[in-house]
Amino acid sequence: MNTSDSIILQDGKVLKLYGDQKHRNKNSIRYFCDHVDFFLEHQDIILGDSRLFLAHVLQDEDCIFTLGGLLEWWKYMPQMAIINDEDILRYIVAASPTYSKNLSRSFLTVTTSGKVKEFPLLGEYADRLRCLEEYCSRYSKAARDFEHLSLKNVHDTVVSLHKQREKEREIEKIWSPYRDNIELLYQHREEILARRDWAMAATPLKVYMIQRPIYIGSMLRLWEIGNKWLTYPCKCGHKAFIYSFAGSPLSGTTSISYKCVHCHKQGNAQVGGFLSRAHTLDIAQQELSKEVEDVGTILLTKLLDKIGTTNLK
Repeated sequence: MNTSDSIILQDGKVLKLYGDQKHRNKNSIRYFCDHVDFFLEHQDIILGDSRLFLAHVLQDEDCIFTLGGLLEWWKYMPQMAIINDEDILRYIVAASPTYSKNLSRSFLTVTTSGKVKEFPLLGEYADRLRCLEEYCSRYSKAARDFEHLSLKNVHDTVVSLHKQREKEREIEKIWSPYRDNIELLYQHREEILARRDWAMAATPLKVYMIQRPIYIGSMLRLWEIGNKWLTYPCKCGHKAFIYSFAGSPLSGTTSISYKCVHCHKQGNAQVGGFLSRAHTLDIAQQELSKEVEDVGTILLTKLLDKIGTTNLK
């Protein structure tokens, strides 16, 4: 079921529609077949945005075969959409746009490697094509009236989004051991601060004007004393620990991320005092560095492993 400002996919996902059609589309079936493996690989992205979903692959009279419609049909109706041709799986795309009314009509299939093959539109294949047309027709009006990209633009957009996702995954991989274990690290602060190599384990936090890595020992000391620049008043009445911050030395505006070890609330906020926060942390860094000069360090992940396997008393 579709509404005037959204379309509802087979799995119930609702996609918002954008603006009006901005350009006249030409049939893009050749480009689609040449890049079908790419579109299949990244269908989760395509099925998540109407501007990608509604890209035109082929228009046959009033029925518009959209990129998302085809991918969705293949996904949810494989018994109709896929032909086993001598152990080669071929995906039905559409009726051939080049057929002559004086000749028998045919339809196009494509493999994941982009190999196109036509089959005569006979017997059960006619039922399959009717199923495809009925399926894709549910999106034809939206594809005709609302904003969508060309297949080339879909390809370029998905490449960009995929790179962004990969970057976000890498960042998450770096930050999660620190961010997700604030309570555990604070619980074992005495043991960590007593072992100088543990105290020197670097966090992923980087602060403008502080050149050395930010040590977990520096953060634990400031949290323990409730330093006003590295804590944030939580609604539960306790002081939440600021585990990350960044801002402007000129305006002082600072974005912080915090975690409360009492009520377990985690959040973000906009505050001031960037220079004071950076200066406070820098002093704690210098003090810890003097105490543990020439001491080796371990990775934060190794520290977490040691906390989990060592009987700390």
